[in-house]
Amino acid sequence: MADNVAVTAGTGTSVAADEVVDATLGTVKVQFVKIMDGTLDGATKAVVGATGLKVDASSATVPVTGTFWQATQPVSAASLPLPTGAVAEATVTSGAQVTQIRAAILAVTAVGAAAAAVTNTLPAAGVGLFHYITRINIVKYNTVAVVGGVTPVTATSTNLPGSPAWTFASAAAVGTVAATDLEPSSPIRSAVANTATTIVGPATASVLWRITVYYFTAA
Repeated sequence: MADNVAVTAGTGTSVAADEVVDATLGTVKVQFVKIMDGTLDGATKAVVGATGLKVDASSATVPVTGTFWQATQPVSAASLPLPTGAVAEATVTSGAQVTQIRAAILAVTAVGAAAAAVTNTLPAAGVGLFHYITRINIVKYNTVAVVGGVTPVTATSTNLPGSPAWTFASAAAVGTVAATDLEPSSPIRSAVANTATTIVGPATASVLWRITVYYFTAA
């Protein structure tokens, strides 16, 4: 069956067509078809450019809803001066465990006199804030030679989980230094927020204490 259909035009009737050469059909007439706006008897013509049918979207209104940004934007403060006690990087916490270690920016050192007790106190950090301890250094110095006894010398703590304590030998020659240096793999968080934390060296004959604690504060 032939693809082409012959049309005999009526008197005074012209049908818009374009003669083209098709690789399969040969030379044929292709009728022009008006792309309309859909209005009855409408005369508005669609515009076809080199890249295809042009669409006027100037009158199309598309509602856009939702949130496309964070309520709080992160700001780098690496080049800004920070207030006392502030930290320059975030710490992720899960319960009492800190999952990111960061450098301590605070330190307290307490040095006593021979035979006197020494208390190193980290002041209350503020509402909702804890102490995160990264290092505890305790030094026991003997000012006089001491013969050992049955009871060791023990430094104690308050407001730390489990109330850790540190034991030192009671016997020592004059000028002897005994030290303990704790650097936990993850910072130790104080047990109660906004509460002083202490490390205490007891009053011990012929002993001079020096206690240093490094820490930062956070929620």
